[in-house]
Amino acid sequence: MKMKKLLFTLSLLLVTFIANSQAQIIIFRTFEDFQNENGEELDSYRHTITSMGNVNMVFKKGRKKVKINTKEFWGLIYKDALFRIDKKARQPVRLISVGDIMYYENGSAHLTMLKDNTNQGFFSKGSSCSVSKSINSEIINIPKLLSSSNEDPFNKFMKDNPDSSDLFECMKDDLEIQNVRKCVQEFHNEDE
Repeated sequence: MKMKKLLFTLSLLLVTFIANSQAQIIIFRTFEDFQNENGEELDSYRHTITSMGNVNMVFKKGRKKVKINTKEFWGLIYKDALFRIDKKARQPVRLISVGDIMYYENGSAHLTMLKDNTNQGFFSKGSSCSVSKSINSEIINIPKLLSSSNEDPFNKFMKDNPDSSDLFECMKDDLEIQNVRKCVQEFHNEDE
């Protein structure tokens, strides 16, 4: 029941934002801004620039370019898709699936796909997929290979979320994005 309420709330927020705005992009400086529908509207996404540890996203508003460092905002909605900023990596991630575990994929790839209206995107920075416990909790990158270290953030995440052990069991032998997607979909379908 808790998950259905969360899904309904997220869906309602996204529909409300989209219905009330002609902008393709809405930037939220904080999670509270997202919750309160208090966003900054922009016209289009141009590209992301990574240089010397800084990640800046470039947008357009009217004829003007707007460059915003990812340290300065919580997330954004672009063409009906919700993106958060992974604060450790300073990279955008796209929310793909909502449930007991939130599942994300590389935001740069998805931003490019949405911008170019294609179904294939590439990225050079960030993780291919990530998870979090809630819509506003820390984003944990899923590694290409499991580590045996108890200090590894993903191992700690798995240990801290024993109710999701079926998901982790499904993923453990193949952490490639196609398998992770399949496992998340199966796991979230079981929750319904």
